[in-house]
Amino acid sequence: MNKKEKNEYIDLIKINDISAGAIIGTEDYERETKQELRLSITIFTDLRKAGKTDSLEHTIDYSSLESQVRSTVENSSFELIEALAEEVARIVLELEMTDKVKVSVKKPSALNMTGSAEVEITRGS
Repeated sequence: MNKKEKNEYIDLIKINDISAGAIIGTEDYERETKQELRLSITIFTDLRKAGKTDSLEHTIDYSSLESQVRSTVENSSFELIEALAEEVARIVLELEMTDKVKVSVKKPSALNMTGSAEVEITRGS
């Protein structure tokens, strides 16, 4: 398939609201205990073959990806949610079928009197 054909589709895999605890933040008190984060991932890919074959080998195994992302988050100690988002995007972009990825990281405890602080990044072609 040439590049033009590849760009004629818009298929998405979304994994929403992954909950994981991480050491995250710039303040000393934030570095003492894990804080809850909520991540959402949107993967831009071509799902036509998976749709035709009904076979996991022709798509992204999002159960496996979710486990890998959760493990990465829980074992991380970034200061910024921006840096954590970059790391998650890097992991997803390593998957052969990923053309582009959007990663959202919410930190509910970041600000008083708000639901959360959030960054969202998009990486890839």
